[in-house]
Amino acid sequence: ERPYSCIYCDYTCVQKGHLKQHIMARHSSEWPHSCSYCDYKSVSKSTLNRLKQHIMAKHTNERPYSCIHCVFKSARKSYLERHADCSSKIFEVSVIAIIIV
Repeated sequence: ERPYSCIYCDYTCVQKGHLKQHIMARHSSEWPHSCSYCDYKSVSKSTLNRLKQHIMAKHTNERPYSCIHCVFKSARKSYLERHADCSSKIFEVSVIAIIIV
């Protein structure tokens, strides 16, 4: 059940906070979290972390997440987790394959 409905469109959701974010993002010009370098903006505090990642990736070139097995670095933890060009991951896959066989 989705008890909260947008008064401007057919959007519905389970949580009142999601409706507030939707209305701010889709139907108003209110974007409280904005980048100080460009016009990137976000609506909620939960996307505040994305704003910090945006600034690191696009403006300050910070890469706090680094692979312990190679030179790969990333502004986002999820990119490091997806990182597949690493011999350690190939080794882990090989070890798993050996265990399964």
